[in-house]
Amino acid sequence: MTKTSQIEVVLPVGAHAEPNTCGSCKYFRRRADYGQNNGECQIELPPMLRATVSRIPYDDENGSPRYTDDNRRCDLYRNDGKVYIVQRRIEP
Repeated sequence: MTKTSQIEVVLPVGAHAEPNTCGSCKYFRRRADYGQNNGECQIELPPMLRATVSRIPYDDENGSPRYTDDNRRCDLYRNDGKVYIVQRRIEP
């Protein structure tokens, strides 16, 4: 008998976590107040880049520059090692 060391996460309807997307990245945090398929990138940038990002203009409606959809891709992706169970609604 083998044990599974992976953590299983059941996603809400509409959420994504395909490989190489924000939804399965270790830096991505889902936020209930953003919606089911949105969240915030928690990556720590070097000081020079952090200063550049902090100058990006944004308004309260669109959220911070770290706000992103879970199906986006980026070059800084790191797999979080979790297994995602995607649920979908099937119409009759």
